[in-house]
Amino acid sequence: MSVTETPIALTSVAVDAESDALSGKLSYPTEWHLARRILGAVREWWVFSRHRVVVNEIRKILLRISAILKDSLLKYGPAVPSDPRQHGQMSFRQASIFGLSCSHDVGQLSRKYPWMGDLDQQLAAEAYQLGAAWAFRILDSCNKTDGKELHRP
Repeated sequence: MSVTETPIALTSVAVDAESDALSGKLSYPTEWHLARRILGAVREWWVFSRHRVVVNEIRKILLRISAILKDSLLKYGPAVPSDPRQHGQMSFRQASIFGLSCSHDVGQLSRKYPWMGDLDQQLAAEAYQLGAAWAFRILDSCNKTDGKELHRP
């Protein structure tokens, strides 16, 4: 490369960058990297900011209010779930004990987390019911397996 070619190359790059700037395009080496850095910094600020948490909670509170208003029973407070097996296989005493323990445990959660509302308590009660149903399924499958092993010749 000769000395005379270098200024021509720099001049053409400078002219291209100037024409790109006038046309609104970003030239790759400088402005593009700067724009990516700025967007990355803004994204990082948003991901770790409290503003994102506040915006998400405001959005969720509107969804929560509409869920409460749509559920006709939730207007009166959270309901205690019924038989977790959904087959009526529990006796009245077992169902009563299940309901009381669910109510007690959800009450403990709401005392531990005073910000829990009716919708949160309803979700906790449903999770309690699903956990009990899972435990019964595991227990039933263990009993079936044990029974098969006992009857083998």
